[in-house]
Formats: sequence, structure tokens, C-alpha cells
Amino acid sequence: MGVQIASVVPDLALFTELDSKAQHPDLLEYWPRPTTIRNVTVLKADGTRSTKTSRTPKVLCLYKDRIVFRDVVDDGKLLESEAKGHSLYRQLPDGQWISPAVAEALAPFGIGYEVWPCSHFGKHYTANISYLSGVFKPGAELPDPATVKQLVSRVMKEGVVYRRVLVAEGVDPDLIKFCIAHQLVFFPLADEDLTSVESCRLYADDAAYLHYRDSRLADGAGAPLSIHTILPRTGQKFNWDGQEWHVINAGTKFSIASEGGVFQELDLVHVHRLCDAQTWKYVTEPEPTAVNLSPKRIAEAAEKLEILGMPPGQQRWRTGPKRGQDVSPATLARWKAVVAKADAAGTSRLLALANAYDNCGGGTAHDSAEVAIWRESLDEDYKASHRPHYASCYGQYLSRCRAANVLPVSESTARKRLAQEEKSVIVEARSGKFAAYKYGSFVPKDKVNRLVKGRIPWEVAHVDHARIEVAVRSCITGEPLNREMWRTVLRDAKTFRVLACVVFFGAPSYVALYRLILDCSRRWGRLPQYIISDRGLDFLAWQFEAVLADLGVCKLSRPAKTPRAGQVAESGNRKDDNLVISNLPGNRLNIEEYRALSKGFRPEDNEVLSLGTIRLLLERIYFEVEPKHATSRTNGETLENYEARLLNEAGTSHIPRVPYTNHLRLLCMPKVQGRSGNRIVTVEGGVECQTLTYFSPALLKPGMAGRSVEVRYDPDNVAHVFVWLRREGGWVECFCNEYEVLSQFTPVELDEYTAYLTERGVVNKVLRRRNRAEDYANALQEAKFSGVLKQIHEVARENAHGLPGFTIINGEPAVYVGGEQEWWEMKDAEDDVQDVDNIANELDDEDEVVYVID
Repeated sequence: MGVQIASVVPDLALFTELDSKAQHPDLLEYWPRPTTIRNVTVLKADGTRSTKTSRTPKVLCLYKDRIVFRDVVDDGKLLESEAKGHSLYRQLPDGQWISPAVAEALAPFGIGYEVWPCSHFGKHYTANISYLSGVFKPGAELPDPATVKQLVSRVMKEGVVYRRVLVAEGVDPDLIKFCIAHQLVFFPLADEDLTSVESCRLYADDAAYLHYRDSRLADGAGAPLSIHTILPRTGQKFNWDGQEWHVINAGTKFSIASEGGVFQELDLVHVHRLCDAQTWKYVTEPEPTAVNLSPKRIAEAAEKLEILGMPPGQQRWRTGPKRGQDVSPATLARWKAVVAKADAAGTSRLLALANAYDNCGGGTAHDSAEVAIWRESLDEDYKASHRPHYASCYGQYLSRCRAANVLPVSESTARKRLAQEEKSVIVEARSGKFAAYKYGSFVPKDKVNRLVKGRIPWEVAHVDHARIEVAVRSCITGEPLNREMWRTVLRDAKTFRVLACVVFFGAPSYVALYRLILDCSRRWGRLPQYIISDRGLDFLAWQFEAVLADLGVCKLSRPAKTPRAGQVAESGNRKDDNLVISNLPGNRLNIEEYRALSKGFRPEDNEVLSLGTIRLLLERIYFEVEPKHATSRTNGETLENYEARLLNEAGTSHIPRVPYTNHLRLLCMPKVQGRSGNRIVTVEGGVECQTLTYFSPALLKPGMAGRSVEVRYDPDNVAHVFVWLRREGGWVECFCNEYEVLSQFTPVELDEYTAYLTERGVVNKVLRRRNRAEDYANALQEAKFSGVLKQIHEVARENAHGLPGFTIINGEPAVYVGGEQEWWEMKDAEDDVQDVDNIANELDDEDEVVYVID
């Protein structure tokens, strides 16, 4: 089944890590979402029962020496359970998490239970594991052992080796991936991006990584400090292009005036750019600072200055709730930026580092019971309210504290807590509409996933349907076609390059996806590693997900009502509509008001294009024009050169190889509708579907009659189907009578023409019998000059553009199963015998007639 994008962390990260033999060498097998653990008794801190719940672990892992359920839980839920003192989740001194309640429920079965927090998967862990997963795929090419030994020896000797140096020397990127995946060299998968060639480094071991990281931090390496130039103050004069200007008002908008009386109002961002580029010449005049700081704030600022002067590895908090813990790199970078800005402004470093609030307070410590009551009041009173407000929970919070005999926090502290509360929890609890966007400190779950947009070509691709709002004519009859026309595009998320395109009449279905897979395989011989789609019924089809899984492609489903997840597909469709479709004659996109058109305007005059013409136009744009030009993503390089360079740096082992073969077409063919795609073999050695009967000598063998077999049909040839014989282990091609005539038509084409004959009342053309092949052939032969048949045939052929049915691929017969050649030879021999019998009968009749006359 497909995986939702928001579930990539932790689901996909967990699966990819468990698939790594290097990470878990003792793991024999695992099963995702095996069962639900019921009757889990959760106890309070005093030993009384709190509630009974159930848990559904992510996987069941079978190791060589134990069997365990493994679950991945959000860090917030773990911390909340520990704050309440419940036995559901508890943290050990070494930082690991356990679940005493679930472990007790599983004790009679002898199965363990292990908990991983989501923070176990670092910022880049999921994407890096996914990038390395191609090394462990079946059939992956192994590098030369001599080259592996040479690379590992070099890294061990030098300690740290930049990947860009290796790429510049011509080292195969797949060789680098192999060494990292098998842990022959060290790389911090959770902290660094493996696909970033410029910043990626290989280390001899984890000690070499820590030493190199600390030395770089000590030297001031890291993200650049965001320091803006000090802006001029109100009333200050400056020089701009040789003219004297003075600032009338310096605020969110800068109002300035020149000596000549010219007045301008500039945006603050524009002013920052002018000052940073030193376009404005003026003397920096820092504003006077009114010092009114408490001794505690001065002491905190002095402590920060002292921490900044310590060497890396010793920068720890000395006071406060984080006493003894390391100061985070982000906090150190923020302090450095504040100090650098103070130096640029000529102000005191101590005053710059002082907190903007007086963190004195009453000094009363609040225990975990108060925090648990606060969280309970927040969940039941604040978040459950339609319009949450401070007054909707503080009164109930006081009542809960009095009932539990716990000291509550002050009103001002409660207001600060609500202001600092993560909006993500509130939006999630209230099912808000703004969960798709960043709101305060809340970051949507799918933003954590770095697989949405892709980091290298052919890693992530988005597929989507889009309607083509263009009126078209039939290329045969010249009559307008009142049909919906759609396109299905598969677009790479990194380069924005179109990988496959299908244009067709009618509503989107799995048949369009079938042709899209074949088109991508025929053009490139491969498919993307991940394909992201929306939740349309055709994308949720079981066969589409099963086919992609068989081909080694992971399908991800876009979460509902999250525009960012589908930005690649939607923006690509919008670009094509604005630049291509809206400029075609007969388009309906740029006609806003029909009443504003001239009296002589006739829409049918613009219906000059056919579906085939539009398809050729889109294919030329996608596969000939766009790759030869630069885009906003390629920094001046042409699209194909940009893609080739990235693949040369990152390797191609992550791309599933899918050659265009007969096996691929058989695998992707849709099942016949009804009865789960199965049919019963008749006594005559055939199967009935699509109002026809298909025969094969393989179905005449003893024991075949009455068996239920899976049947798949060719969307581009109604005259044959393929039957899967599980016991015999192969596909068998079954043909209907009048194959020569019906092989020119598709199933949809045949159904439409049958409906047309029924509407006209020509029921004698298609008789009601079990095998209609002969009647269909006669009807089609008689109506070969019909305009309606020509239109239907033209529509079917244009839908199947480039796919001439399953009969011929590269000029050779498509199916190679045992007995097929004998079947054709036997059929030809039977036809020859029948012709000889007919001729002999005719001669006998003539002889009899002559004899009677004599």
C-alpha cells in the first residue's frame, strides 16, 4: 500500500533502517503493523490505575535471540507521559525510553517492547538512508574490491576526505555509497546531507568526526551571521548618488527627502539593501541606551560572555534549569550575531546579551504534578473550545489545582504559557485549516520530510492529471469532438523535468497510468525511486500500487489539504496552462467573457487542432525544447547538463532499472473488470470477458475446465487477453475468433461502437450469443466507411499513441510462452486443411452438377 507523506517519518525511516543489514545484522525478518496490543493498564505515580488503552506497534522484529515489538512515538507524547508520572512511557538515565505498561501486557507472551522517539531519526537521516538503500537491492552491482580497499585506506590515512575532492578525481559515487552503507568509513547520517557534494565529508571513525566538527566550530565555521548595517535615524543626513538627503521618519517605512524637494517613501527591506551595499553614505550614530537592568540580568549576560570565550566541548550552562547541559550550536550562533552587531554599532556587548525581560519571579519551584494539571486543563478546556481564550481554561485550571492541593502558577505565568504554547498542538486538536503552513513555532509534519521535493534527479517525481481546455477536431472526419481531453504528467521534483507524458480522451483511469509507466520505461529505461500522487481513486488503485512495488518504486500519497506537498505537480500544470495551453487556438482558458467577443466570432472556427497535434506539441516542448534551455533551478546550466552533472556526482544506484520489455507490459496490464479480475475456464478451452470468448490450446488440457484464473486485457487490442496459470507458472495468450479484424480495435472502441449500434436500433448487427467475434467483425467490416466509426477509431488510436497493441514490439512477436509457436503453426495448418476441404467440396459439387446434366 502507499505511504502518506506525513508518515515518511517515522514509518519509512523505520522500514529503511530495518532493511539495512549494516544497521541490524541480527535481524532476520520484520512484519509492519502486525497487531494491536489491547488491555494495556496505565498506572499513576502512586500506583493507582489511570486508564486502559491499546497500542499498535509499527513492526514486529524477529532477531536471532529475541522477538520484540518496535514502536516510534512522538517526543512530545513521551515527555507528556513522563511529566504526568504515568507508566506508559518513562525515560532511563541513559536517555532511552521504555514502556512499563506495554511490557507488562506482553510479559505472558515472552515478547519485548522497544520504543524509539522520533528524534532518533535526525534531520537528514531518512533521506540519507533512502539514498543508500539502492546498495542493498537485489541485483545491485558490486564494486571492485581493489577500489574499495583503496578508498577505505585513503580515508583511514587522512582521517577526513571531502567528497568533492573524490568526485573531482573521478571516483565512482556509487563506490562512495557502498563504503558508507557497509560502514567501511564513517558518515554522520543524522547530522549531514549525504547528497551535498560541497559539504559532505568521509571520516575514519566517529572520533575523527567529533574532533573535526569541534575544531571547525572553534575556528568560527558555520552559518553566516545575519547582521544588518545600522540604519540612519530620524533626522540624520546621508549622501545618495551625490545628493544630500535627510530622514524624515525612520520606521517600518522610511520617509526621506532631498535638498531639491524630492520626497520618497521606501520599504524597510529596500533600505537594508541600500545600506548593506553602502549606497547610502552616512555616519553611524547609535541610539543612546537607557540602562535599567537588575543585577541578575547583568550576571546572566556576563555568564553568556564567559561561555562564548570557552573552548568547544566545555560550553555548558552554569545556572538555570539547563545547568550542566551543553549550549546548543544555534544558541551560540545567536549570541555571536548579537555580539558582532553590538561591535558594529559601538555599543556594549554586555547590554546586548542581557535578556529583554527580568527573569526574577517569585522563585517558587513548580513540581511535575502542577505541569500535569496544566496539560490536562489545556487539553480538555482550552483546545476543546471553539474559540480558545485565556479565560476559557485558567478558572478550570485553578479549580483542578485546589482539588489536587497543588500550588498553581500566577495569572501572568499562565498567559506566558499560552503565548509560548505550540500552535501545532492547538491546530491539530481543533482540526484547523492552517495546519499546512508554518504558524509560529509550528512546522507541519510534511515539512520535516526532505523527500517531498527531492535532492537529486530521479529520486522523487510527482504525477498528476490536468484537463486540457482546448476544443479539437477529428483528424479523420474534420468534425468537432465534444470530448474531455486530459494529460497525465510525471515530473521530477529536483530538476522539474518531465519524465513521461500521456494525452488522452476521457476521464483519468488506471489505463492512463499504465501507459504512463510504459512511456517512462520506453524513453529512459528506468523509473523514479519515489512517486508522489494525490488521493484520486485511480492513484489509490490496488494494481497501481502493486505494480510500482514490484518494480522497486515506493508510492507516496499526498496528505489532504496541504498545498506544499503537491507544489511540484500543481505548479507544473499551471505553468503549462499559462505558457502552452492558453496560447493554442481553440483554448478556453483565456476567454473570460463571451459577451465581450465580436458578433462574428464562432468557436468552431478555432477548433483546428487534433489530440495528436497537441500531444506532439507537448512532447516536443517536454523532451526537445526544455532540456536544451536553462531554468531558474539550474543556475545557468541547461536542464540536461544540470541533471547529468548531479547524477555524475551522486550516482545512479538509487534509480530502479525498468527496461521496456514484454514482462513489463504484462505486469502493468489491467485486470478485467468484475470478480476480482478472475474468470472460469470453459469446457471449450476459453475464458469469457468483454463480451467475447478467448481460446488457447493450453486451456484444453485435462483439469483446466472449471478453474478460476486471473485474466488481464490489452487496452490497445481487444482481440486477445492473457491468462495466468499459477500451477503451470506462466502467462498464456488467448485469442478470439476473427483476430485479424478485431486486433485493430481497443476494448473501449468496441464498447462505444456497440452502444452506437444499439442506439440506432441495429440490433441484428450484433447478435446476443456467447461468442460475438464473428458478428463484431461483420459489423465492423460493413461500417468501415461510417463517419461515426472513423471518429471512434481515431479517438482510440490517438489514446493509444505509440502503443500499437501487444502484438508487435520492435517488429517481433510480443509473447514468448511455451506452445505459442506451435499454436500458431497448428492454427495455420488447420486453416490450410479447411481451405483444402472447401476447395474439394466445391469441386465435388461441380462434378455432381456436371454428372446430372450429362
